[in-house]
Amino acid sequence: MQQGFGQTPRQNLAAAPPAAGARQFDVTPNPLLMLFCLLFFGAVAAYLAYEVTDPRGLILNGIIELGPFGADIFFGVLALSAAGWALIGGAGFITSLSGKSYLRLDANAVEATSGVMSRTPTRIQYALIKDIKLDEYQGKFSVEIVDRGGEKICAASQNFKSHDEFEEFLELLNERMAAVRR
Repeated sequence: MQQGFGQTPRQNLAAAPPAAGARQFDVTPNPLLMLFCLLFFGAVAAYLAYEVTDPRGLILNGIIELGPFGADIFFGVLALSAAGWALIGGAGFITSLSGKSYLRLDANAVEATSGVMSRTPTRIQYALIKDIKLDEYQGKFSVEIVDRGGEKICAASQNFKSHDEFEEFLELLNERMAAVRR
């Protein structure tokens, strides 16, 4: 993949104007939401890490009894999970402050970053798309586009400026996939 005069892949994707017939969507994460995730899950991870140092056992609902070692494992796993979510929130916060992220649909392919943790753009041609998954959780949607080589592009509805933009993205993707399948 050729980058163009000293630009990083992310700068190249952000700076390039959309081609004729292409549609570009701003999918930059909300910095306040990402900061909230970082702070909330960071505090939860710190509290759970503190609980690992407690020498007592744990009784869950009067049914499950864990000794001191079992309680340490229980709180340790929860602390690591919360720390992972804090890391994702931190990465999203840094991403949101470092510039705009775009999801671009042109005549031949869809192009975007593959996720919050990866900032390099991924380009997947419509003819090479193996699977498109649409997931819904509490009224929020996410789309995962996977090509035959395993490359992925993920897009969450809350990163679009409006629900209408997300629906427009889904319609354009559906139209362009249908055109390729003919």
